[in-house]
Amino acid sequence: MTVNNLQDRYTPLSHPGLDSPVLMLDTQASLKDLHACTVLRVNLVTRFLDTLANLKCTGADEHDLVALAGTAHMLMQETCDVNRAIEARLWRGAQARL
Repeated sequence: MTVNNLQDRYTPLSHPGLDSPVLMLDTQASLKDLHACTVLRVNLVTRFLDTLANLKCTGADEHDLVALAGTAHMLMQETCDVNRAIEARLWRGAQARL
């Protein structure tokens, strides 16, 4: 596989604050696997936030809350990255059928 093919196939996940990408997304993975990745992350974030919302008294200080919000944000950012890859694949497929 050539460097251009690798650059077309793998795209970096969004991680603000990093100078260079560390994690890459295989944009040519099966749509089933890409979708499963997003479903897992959305379900995890939803359960995570539901748990936080249902706690009567978390005893969490501001630092804890920032860390918890950062965790949810990172998972949702990854989900958005994967959704963009799915969307691009679906649009390319639709364009090819025209």
